[in-house]
Amino acid sequence: MSRGERVFRIADLTAEHQRWPVYAPQARKLGIGSMMGFLFTEEEDLGALNLFNSIKLREVARRVCEEGTLS
Repeated sequence: MSRGERVFRIADLTAEHQRWPVYAPQARKLGIGSMMGFLFTEEEDLGALNLFNSIKLREVARRVCEEGTLS
């Protein structure tokens, strides 16, 4: 990995977040439930990768973990 790597994680955008007071509510309106961002820098090279999880998918995963079923 690049020596300038930084990772940003918002595990639950459905809750209020003091760190992301503008971003979190707007993301929730778009149906985004969580996200991770990776920023890679090394000298003059720059790259980023952002991964998003929908609120609906998050709810399905929670139900499977808690109830053991998709129904």
